[in-house]
Amino acid sequence: MLHLSVNKIIKQIPADKTFILTDFDYTLTKKDSKTIWGIISDNPYVDPMYDIECMKNYNYYRKIELDPKISTNDKKVYMDEWVNKHIELFKKYHISLDTLNKIVLNENDIFLRDDVYEFLYEMHHLNIPVYIISSGFTNLIKLYLEKNNCYFDNINIIANSFLIDNNIISGIKKPYINSANKEDIDLSFINRTYGISFGDQLEDLNVGKNMNITHVAFLNDHEASLSSFLFNFDVLLTGDT
Repeated sequence: MLHLSVNKIIKQIPADKTFILTDFDYTLTKKDSKTIWGIISDNPYVDPMYDIECMKNYNYYRKIELDPKISTNDKKVYMDEWVNKHIELFKKYHISLDTLNKIVLNENDIFLRDDVYEFLYEMHHLNIPVYIISSGFTNLIKLYLEKNNCYFDNINIIANSFLIDNNIISGIKKPYINSANKEDIDLSFINRTYGISFGDQLEDLNVGKNMNITHVAFLNDHEASLSSFLFNFDVLLTGDT
């Protein structure tokens, strides 16, 4: 079902003054896709016990991540906990960067939304910079977009980077980017006037919060958040739009 709500007068803005901010998981990708973190599970390259421990963490922390009643500051703490537990699993099960690259290249469970390729191509054609701000991993997102022929030179990925020890992932460079702390990312280097932001969580509203931005959200069927999304976002799309 499509529910379109527009709460702002959308004006025509010049391409040479415009920039795009977008999340990756469940924003550029469909709601039934795996996430960049999630593709590491449930595949032949990783110990099945890793999957079991990951799912236990997912079932606990994902509810917190989506709960509109929990404050952003509290979510930051929980999401950092989640990242740290995941890093420990990387080390425990000796997950290598080569393994992750192999998973991305052979993964068929991430699905771009319809027309994402056309959208990214058009932004490239118009020379509009696209900043993908994600709690995922820079090199894996880049590799996935390259695999789908839509990594263009106007795309900048702001995400997490691995620390590697003897080809095994030993950590993630600090500060971590998680779904709740994107407001802490310094975007002062962007020298354009008008932003269009795409996201799937309330916390995505805080990205570039002091900039002139029109906020577009994909609700992805989390009906408990409908009223909050309707009130806060300028444009709201529901379902797998």
